[in-house]
Formats: sequence, structure tokens, C-alpha cells
Amino acid sequence: MRSSDRPLSIVPSERERVRVPVIRLFARLVVVLQGDISDDVAARLMDDVLDEIRRSGAAGLVLDVSGILVVDSHLVHVLSNLAQAALIMGTPAVVCGMSPEVAMTLQMMGAEPKFMQTALTLEDALRRLGVRVQVEKDVWDRDDDDDDDDNLLAEHFADDDGGIPVRAHADEIDGYTRKGLNPRKVRSRRGR
Repeated sequence: MRSSDRPLSIVPSERERVRVPVIRLFARLVVVLQGDISDDVAARLMDDVLDEIRRSGAAGLVLDVSGILVVDSHLVHVLSNLAQAALIMGTPAVVCGMSPEVAMTLQMMGAEPKFMQTALTLEDALRRLGVRVQVEKDVWDRDDDDDDDDNLLAEHFADDDGGIPVRAHADEIDGYTRKGLNPRKVRSRRGR
């Protein structure tokens, strides 16, 4: 049997097998990292995310590291390079979901998030990237008790792609959440 007559291997390489999903959500990209990020997975991740930014023109990138238990210099380098490349393409990045152990390790390593912001939760990261939330009753007008403000069930998101710097927007949002929004007085941005 000649080498050209051999059947092709149907077992994919690690680079083809392990793929980190890139999720589109309200004109933003969300990437949830889990487990150990090898060199092959990191290279594939960079390619996939940057291709999706080019295709979609994403207004922001969220890198959720809540599934990462251990961080090393390789992962810090990967996140920094990805955030910097995304920013060069016009897409700001926010890293969220850091455990206390990961945060302390980054601090001890002297890692400084130069090209990305950080947020505690996914909701906070999306808020920093301009996604606004309006909470209303669900479609069945269901309410668990008489307190309408605490038990509003369905969430509607309004996309804000105004091109305003992310940090200026985030400070404004944090001020509103401390004051307490009355959901009945908030209108959808699309309906204005």
C-alpha cells in the first residue's frame, strides 16, 4: 500500500478537538475559559476570537475566567495578548469571574491589566461594555408576592453602541444602581 493510498486519520489533533466557544450576546462576544489552557488551545482561541471580531464588528469582549483554577505566566500572556489585539481592532475587553486565588496570583506575579478592564461578575462586565438591563414582569404577568420591585422576572437588554469610552459609561451605571432604578420609569432604548 502506497502512502497516498492510506486512509486519512479520523482522529482530530488536539488543536481541532479542543475549542473554546465564542458566544455572541448583544453585539458583544463572551468567551468562557475553563480548565488548563494549553499552547494549542490558546492559539486556536486567539484565531477564533479575532476572526469573530472581524466578522461581527463586536462592541466588546468578555473573557470569563471563572472556570480557571490555576493561573500561570502563560495564561496571563494569552489573556493580555488577546485583549491587546482585540483593542487594536476596536473592541475593548473585560476580564471577569476571577477567584480570589487567581487574583492574588496575578498580583504576586506583578500582572497589570493594561489593555483590559476587570469585573467581578459577567453582569458587571456586560454593564461596563454598555449593555443595559431592564427588568419587567414575565409574559404571564406572574409575580411571587406584592412587592413588584423585588420580584420582576423577565429581563430585557438594551444595546448601547454609542461609541462612548467604557470607563465613563461604567461610572454612570454604578451611580444609577446605587440610587435604585424604578423599572416602571425606564424605557427601552429602541422605543425612544
